[in-house]
Parts: sequence; structure tokens; C-alpha cells
Amino acid sequence: MNEDEIFQIESLTSNVKRLFDEQLTPAEIIAYELDLSHSTKATVFMSQKDELFAFVSGQARVTIGDVRKMLARANLMPHKFLPPKGKPDYFKNLASEYFKQVYPGMTPVSDQDLIYYKTLISQNPSLVEIKNIRSGVIKSFDPNAKNNWRAYKKFNYNKVKIEL
Repeated sequence: MNEDEIFQIESLTSNVKRLFDEQLTPAEIIAYELDLSHSTKATVFMSQKDELFAFVSGQARVTIGDVRKMLARANLMPHKFLPPKGKPDYFKNLASEYFKQVYPGMTPVSDQDLIYYKTLISQNPSLVEIKNIRSGVIKSFDPNAKNNWRAYKKFNYNKVKIEL
């Protein structure tokens, strides 16, 4: 491991602990500052527990729906978004507020009522657990490419959940 990789891992670890209070220690950085748009970047890393995560940050306001769409276009399929430090019900509370703005006087009955409203929540930076990498190729945003995306790196990952 060279000095740049050590610095990247230490910086990423401190940001994750400071913002998300997660005890995730990156074991390997797969893609550092991968372009997802003109102003949004993602650092994709493998934790020591062999789980894949993306730390997404940008200069502009970014919603969960935006992040989900950008990650999907980069072939990174999101599994779940982690809430900010000290706010375990962050997504549910904000989605309920959006729901009440649209339907005053009503309260959401189940989590199914809030699915759409969770996509409207702004979270910058975001920490996302990745379910799998589609086609084994991570793509990067490139405005000069034909479809605005180009292959960045080949990497196979598929989270398999085994329940006993």
C-alpha cells in the first residue's frame, strides 16, 4: 500500500465515523472519487467485513432518489442508505414530514406509504451499502462519452444473504 492509499483510507474512515457513526473500516478502496455527475463523486470501498459501500458527496443538493439513480447508472445497485450520526429514524421522520405536507391531517399507516417520500430526502454526503455490481463493471460519468457513461473498472461483487 502506498502513501496515497493510506491517506485515502484514513480520510474516508474519519469521515464515515464523524458523519455516520459507523464502525466501518475500509479494507480496500475500489474506486476513489468516481464521477457520478458534474458535481457529485463517490468513493467505493470494501469494508473489513467484505461488504461494499459507496460514500457519495457533491457540491449541489442531492436527494436519495438522485443518488440511487446515479449509482444505478454506474452499475452500483444500492441496498440501503445509512442514516446520519445519532439519528436512527432520520429517513422515516423526514419522509413522514413530506407525507404530511402533501396530505395534511393524515398520518402514514405503514412504511409502504413513505417509500416515495424517502426518495425526496436530501442527504449530502450519503453512505450507501451496495447490493451488487451489475455486469461486473463499474462505470464513471463522462460528459464526452456517447451515453455519458464509460467503463471505469471491472469488479465483481454480489451480496448473498444467507438465513438459517
